[in-house]
Amino acid sequence: MREDASRESLEAVARPGVTVREIDCLRLVAEGRTSAEIALAYAISENTVNHHLAAVCRKLDALNRTHAVTIALRLGLIE
Repeated sequence: MREDASRESLEAVARPGVTVREIDCLRLVAEGRTSAEIALAYAISENTVNHHLAAVCRKLDALNRTHAVTIALRLGLIE
């Protein structure tokens, strides 16, 4: 339950349109995980992970996933 509550609060502070799953993927990118590793962690395809990361890059106006992580850190979307 506690994880669900923190996920909801993350969604509330996220920029409009940034999903919890996109934030989850960014958090793992920030930890140094590859798309394949993120896919295994969430039991989704690597293509789906890349889709989530591309979408959050667009929403944050980031040039790449590293830039998206930097922006997300500054906005407080991830720690």
